[in-house]
Amino acid sequence: MPQNSSTSPKLVTDNVTGGKKRRKVDRDFVFENYPSRMIALRLAYHGHVHDGLAKQEETANTVEGIVCEALKRLRLIPQSGPEKFGRCGRTDKGVSALGNVFSLKARASSFPDDPVQKPPLDYGNMLNNILPPTIRIVGFSHVPDTFDARFSCISRTYRYYFAHRGLNLDAMVRAASYFLGTHNFRNFCKVDVVNVSNFERCVSSVGIYRSEYLPEMISFFEITANSFLYHQIRCTMEVLFLVGRGLESPEVVRELLDRGDEKPVYPLADATPLILWDTGFKDIKWQFSRRAFENVVHELQDICTALLIRATAAEAMRRQLFTWYHGLEDCTETETSSSRLIVRGPCDSVDDKTPMDAWNITGCDWTEPRTHANLKVRRYNLYRLIQSRDELCEQEQQQHPKENFSKAVRTDAGLADGEEGHTHIQESNGALHPLQNGYVPLLERKTVRTYQEQVGMLTGKKKARYKVNEDKKAMGVKRNADKCEHQQG
Repeated sequence: MPQNSSTSPKLVTDNVTGGKKRRKVDRDFVFENYPSRMIALRLAYHGHVHDGLAKQEETANTVEGIVCEALKRLRLIPQSGPEKFGRCGRTDKGVSALGNVFSLKARASSFPDDPVQKPPLDYGNMLNNILPPTIRIVGFSHVPDTFDARFSCISRTYRYYFAHRGLNLDAMVRAASYFLGTHNFRNFCKVDVVNVSNFERCVSSVGIYRSEYLPEMISFFEITANSFLYHQIRCTMEVLFLVGRGLESPEVVRELLDRGDEKPVYPLADATPLILWDTGFKDIKWQFSRRAFENVVHELQDICTALLIRATAAEAMRRQLFTWYHGLEDCTETETSSSRLIVRGPCDSVDDKTPMDAWNITGCDWTEPRTHANLKVRRYNLYRLIQSRDELCEQEQQQHPKENFSKAVRTDAGLADGEEGHTHIQESNGALHPLQNGYVPLLERKTVRTYQEQVGMLTGKKKARYKVNEDKKAMGVKRNADKCEHQQG
């Protein structure tokens, strides 16, 4: 074919001027032709809009999948995928992160052994320019070829934020202190029998603290350990919430840690407030360009401002409803004892002592699309909460004359004029006990299947994977024993 032919793939005809324009041809990217080295990427993401961290065949909306596609687009990794890839923490759907880490071999400005090292590529700024706003690279580091984000990590720190309204923080702090040290956390996790057989973990620090930004409303649970089990933090928070509500004593944590493979049946705390806060490594120096740093900080500030505006508007709407309807007779009720609308006051988010339940303790946003499937359950829980409050009021009114009713029922202080506080049963010793609605203590509940029972139920591919993993563990034990015997000899 002639070079200047109109059908040449390198030339296109301009229909207006009749001239020829040279078209840019995409050349094949050969990764091996460029310098490359092992790097660690520190990444942050908002988990509630993604389907988990790890790449999945069923969906492309995973953090790992989106980051890998961005790396390919920038030609930082081969088109076939990253080499020597590792992830530090495999967070579930809904869980966010500030300090998760990927390790991989990526294109670099210089080879590690070059005598003259060029300035490193600005991985953070490059990737953040094409990543969605819910995922950001917040640091990178050159690492040795033997580095692996999962196995080189020596500590992981999680935070779980929650509204402490109605919770006894002192009791929760005392309960959390029992997690410190090395324990068997079988009763504080969901068992993955295929991959995990050792449930001992070492917790180096744990505590509950009031948040820096809204200490009068928000607290967070922080825990650091060498590693964590599947759903360990969410199980932990569910038990701590029961302690904070007065339904369990702080010592229930110690008993659950000591009782062995007898996990009682209880639900998981919501995943949205959970954040993989930090990860620890030896001899790693994180880098972050000033441009990338300022962009990420400004983005987080914009998110904070927008959510504060939404929260303030929602609170103003709630106050206005209180102004409109406080004290109004409920036309749908036939009984007069509980027919008056008792709208909770604007101070509830700060000093309300009413026991929390699963519906209002999660802090989930009803306006988020991911919560729509749960609206029916939430409405039912809200109805039961209102019903239990009415039953408590009627019970107290029957047991105590109206003139002495104020002595038997404590109302919250600090409410605005005209607002009614929440009620609690107050005993002679001054202790306050919430309505428990037939609550069954954790240590008296049915237990889930034991580890051995779940192993016996494995079939098909899961059973085959379990046997492969057990064989690998046996080979590792034998190898370590032979090594020790050789050293002693």
